Amino acid sequence: MNDCTANCPFCNSAIEFSIDLLDTIILCPCCKEEICFSENDIIEFSEAGKKTYRNKKREEEARQKEIQAQQRIAEVATQKEIARLNQQKKQERCEYKVLTQKDKWFSQKFDPEALEKALNSYASQGWKVVSAVTATFPGFIGGNREEMVVILERDK
Repeated sequence: MNDCTANCPFCNSAIEFSIDLLDTIILCPCCKEEICFSENDIIEFSEAGKKTYRNKKREEEARQKEIQAQQRIAEVATQKEIARLNQQKKQERCEYKVLTQKDKWFSQKFDPEALEKALNSYASQGWKVVSAVTATFPGFIGGNREEMVVILERDK
């Protein structure tokens, strides 16, 4: 005779079982998880006198896991928002300069010593190199020419 009902703390499906199975491990017919209900898990009696049980320990563990998952989601969202705000603040408080071979320092041709002097001069004004790349442009006589581009940054 099935005189007890309970909800599986894992899949929440209804389980009916005999009172003789209290304090023994039973398998949920849906999710096949092991569950153990005891007299301490009684939460209510139905009108027909049927006892309803919950595994309070497992439910509390599941509730704590859900709270932890929600807290982690909130932490990640907060960290992303902080990173976004920091990036926005950085953009608001920084200025940038693009240095190319066409800059006054190079006389239209690349010279490593001139680049070093230019970078040191800009560094003394608070600029720092954040990126350097080579860009390829179409040349005048059918070929391509490469030009160095240096990105500088400093606080406003």
